[in-house]
Amino acid sequence: MTLGLDPGYDAGAFNQSSGLSSRLVEQDNGIGMGINAMPTDAMSNVIVPLAINQEAGDCS
Repeated sequence: MTLGLDPGYDAGAFNQSSGLSSRLVEQDNGIGMGINAMPTDAMSNVIVPLAINQEAGDCS
């Protein structure tokens, strides 16, 4: 597994307008990820970008 797209491990979110999804750390092409697998050693020193699609003050 890498910080980019790994076919067979990573999966784009089915609903791209869902409230919360992650993005790829490397080679991001704007797709919200539902599953974003990465090496365990990278998890402590990598900032994973998040996509938040929700109106301010909306708790639903």
